[in-house]
Amino acid sequence: MSATLELSLERPLPGWVVRLVPPLAALAAGLLAAPGPLRSPWLVLVLLSAAALAWRPGGGAAAGVLLAVGVVLPATGASLWRTVVLVALVHLVLGASLLAAVVGWRARVELAVVLGCLREAAVPQLVAQALALVAVPLGSSAPHPWLRVVALVLLGAVALLLRAARAES
Repeated sequence: MSATLELSLERPLPGWVVRLVPPLAALAAGLLAAPGPLRSPWLVLVLLSAAALAWRPGGGAAAGVLLAVGVVLPATGASLWRTVVLVALVHLVLGASLLAAVVGWRARVELAVVLGCLREAAVPQLVAQALALVAVPLGSSAPHPWLRVVALVLLGAVALLLRAARAES
């Protein structure tokens, strides 16, 4: 005996869209992190991780993407824009794989649920982006002084946001 439950959703998002976000973000991160030849073993790791994310998003495949990007990025000489985009993509892979793990291919997800997940990820993303903005200029051989100022302002803004978030809770 099987029971079917149907809910009326205001703005439904197909489950297959939610399930495809992690592997597509992983592929984008892999291509961006390793701009060299496609024979790179790290890109192969990212492709395998993306396939595993599509098949079973709740497994450890997201960690494979993180490992591949984390190893390849310093070796290829990270530019600021690549680092910032890769930090966002890796966070998207990690966060979206958590949601995709509980959503079936034929399911429907209320858009408000996805937006709520994005809102919860915003503060950690701001912290990570601010740290990237500090790390890249300080790690390069010819840092831009204005990037240091921007990074420090961003870190101050993130600290204020965290303080405000703690005051609300």
